[in-house]
Amino acid sequence: VESDLVHISGPSSIQVDGRGTGEYELVFQPLQAGQVTGCIMFRDTHTGHFTWYTVELMTLPPKPQQQLTLTCVVRQAVAVDIQLVNPLDDVVVFEVALNGDGLLGEVHC
Repeated sequence: VESDLVHISGPSSIQVDGRGTGEYELVFQPLQAGQVTGCIMFRDTHTGHFTWYTVELMTLPPKPQQQLTLTCVVRQAVAVDIQLVNPLDDVVVFEVALNGDGLLGEVHC
């Protein structure tokens, strides 16, 4: 079993009896939302014959952990500090995605 997809896992081989069928469990654990396209190939180790499939995976973003509601007077700014916690022993650099008109902030934290 071979694939060019990242963040997938599954058994490295599968045995299917003559004239039989088999079931292969492919696990996808994406790190980001979006669309990923690739292929997975099943090759017969004895004959070299293969069967391959195109795989298209659409990943939706997770629900927000928290929602912030800000209110301000027209043409006046409002600011909020957002506390981020790193439970790891290693240093983590967060990339910030600002979505929406009028939002300002640093892109790395």
